[in-house]
Amino acid sequence: MYSITEVSQKIGVARSTLLYYERLGIISPRRLAKNNYRRYSEHDVTHLIVLRQLQQAGFSLDECQQVLNGNIESTLIEQHLVRLQQELQQMEVTQQLLQALYKHQTGKQMDHRASKHQLQQWHHNFEQLSADAHVQWLRQMGFSEKEIFHIRWVSRDMSEHDSYMNDFFKVFERMQRQGPGSEQATLHALDAISANETSGDLTAIKTILELGCGRGSSGITLAKHSQAQITALDNHQPFIDDVNQQVKQQQLGQRITAILGDMQQLEDYADGSFDLLWAEGCAYMMGFEKALKEWQRLLRPGGYLFVSDAVWLTDQPSQECADWWQKEYPTMTSPAERQLQAEQRGYRVMERFNLDQADWLAFYADMEQCTQQAETEYGPSQVYEDITKEIRLWRRYGEEYGYVCLVLQKV
Repeated sequence: MYSITEVSQKIGVARSTLLYYERLGIISPRRLAKNNYRRYSEHDVTHLIVLRQLQQAGFSLDECQQVLNGNIESTLIEQHLVRLQQELQQMEVTQQLLQALYKHQTGKQMDHRASKHQLQQWHHNFEQLSADAHVQWLRQMGFSEKEIFHIRWVSRDMSEHDSYMNDFFKVFERMQRQGPGSEQATLHALDAISANETSGDLTAIKTILELGCGRGSSGITLAKHSQAQITALDNHQPFIDDVNQQVKQQQLGQRITAILGDMQQLEDYADGSFDLLWAEGCAYMMGFEKALKEWQRLLRPGGYLFVSDAVWLTDQPSQECADWWQKEYPTMTSPAERQLQAEQRGYRVMERFNLDQADWLAFYADMEQCTQQAETEYGPSQVYEDITKEIRLWRRYGEEYGYVCLVLQKV
């Protein structure tokens, strides 16, 4: 809960504006019984952030209320788009004039990618301010859950999202693994679970849910080294198709069920449905602590969660490295902090280890090769440029960050 002062500072609006919104019925903060002070919920804050974004897009307060109430009409959006298009055309003429003057005075050409960078920074700032509000805004704009997922974590661009993701998957659909990891790391975690079981093996692990399965490398290893029924979940159909193909080739059809789905929408699974949840490098997409909380109910008492997450391996990262991760994963912290968060959530930490640097080396070597193949086949792309920068960053600063791997047990 937030006070009126905290909401004013968080959103950047005057107290008088918040009181005006309240009079209009846009928000209805709670009142404390003892002193009648206002208290704003997280929902109120999200509501206000989306309202401010709509106002910046040119919507009146009445129109904003229509949108927030789910009554938006396509003609209303069309009117704003036409107006915005006219303004953009006028601004484009002005921009060309200023660019010509700038080149005449300095002899330099302005970087056309500056506006794209500003848009990406806008998404980053929105995510920092309130991830929930960012998601709600994108939903209001008509994006699907999968598109929202990719805009938040990959493209950060609503206008060129489709083409960016198309080029992105031209690389990732070729790669053996979609994130750093290895069979050895998977077996290390399974050994920790086996050692904790009274039977000394994995016979009690009968159901596994793998979240963000990708092309299925880890799921295949889990099937080979346990007798569990495995549900492999991912939101990208070509990855599900790859899993099904591997299952068929290795005759694991009775063991692995690949499902197209969203790991943030698991309401169909009952509490205590699984003995083990497997989540390699995907918790950050929900927020590490939020993921631990929401996934916990899916485990039966004494069940296990394996989760890996990007962490700092140094207290003083290089500035270039810190700047990059501030954009990619602003809540990244230390291995010890991740362990503490798991313990505070009510998990027992059975094992903690850092992913071997050899796994990162193999991951980026594969990524580089697949990127080069895609670029040769399809030509230059912003995606390939971004991936190349990421690889260079790891080669320069790879000892400063990595993945912590946690084997957790639900108490």
